[in-house]
Amino acid sequence: MSYKKKEKERGQTLLIVVLIMVVSTTIGLSLVSKSIVSLRTSTEEAESAKALTAAEAGVQQALQQGTSIPSGSFANNTSFNATVSQESGISLILNGGNPALKDEGINVWLVSHSSPTSPNWSETWEGDLTFYWGETSDPCNEADLEIYALGGDPPFNFSNMKASRNAVHGGCSSRENNFLTGVASAKNIGGKTFHFSYPVNIKDGLIVRVVPLYKDAVIAVEGSPSLPSQGILVSSEGQVTGSDIKRKINIFQPYPSLPNEFFLYGLLVPKN
Repeated sequence: MSYKKKEKERGQTLLIVVLIMVVSTTIGLSLVSKSIVSLRTSTEEAESAKALTAAEAGVQQALQQGTSIPSGSFANNTSFNATVSQESGISLILNGGNPALKDEGINVWLVSHSSPTSPNWSETWEGDLTFYWGETSDPCNEADLEIYALGGDPPFNFSNMKASRNAVHGGCSSRENNFLTGVASAKNIGGKTFHFSYPVNIKDGLIVRVVPLYKDAVIAVEGSPSLPSQGILVSSEGQVTGSDIKRKINIFQPYPSLPNEFFLYGLLVPKN
């Protein structure tokens, strides 16, 4: 075998060895990278779970104390801050922004509460309510509404109860339910755009119940004059000490509702 041929074979062998080393190194680095990413993901998931637990604990403590807690901490190196606010005012998204369930409905209290379970029945409310719903402009893809209003000359009792009912749709002709037609217009309340509205005039009002039909619905309301508190909103943010990971929870605690029988009974009582 010639000298040149031996040198050529040695060069080929060296090239193969280098290629094997490069491939092996690439595979090794890839495995190390995947391990690091996996470890980081697992750590972030664990810290996220701890932050969520801290936020949930903050909600519980805030509800128990009935007040905001600017700073709270736990032994597992987590902390939280929780704010408690009353949902009241001129424009509100009802139910804390959560959808009202189909055929169940939510309340709009027109009287204040001396405690969560004690409405002030000696009060009444008079003015205009405008309800907003529809997250899309297609009325057939949105709920229709039933709006029940209870009222009466104060103080409230069955003998002087007055009630009214309005059934309204956004314009879906295929449902053929003979409901009243709402107003199609885009309105932004609380960062959400609603595409349908319906005004209701209230006299000697106590409470209004809004029931979505066909679908769940996020519902907003505007009152003139301003509406009293509808319940308590608790917003709690949890964090792991030394980490940028945070988790936030919003919980709405509405005032207890009247039984449905109140509204059905009220519709049978003739108005004065």
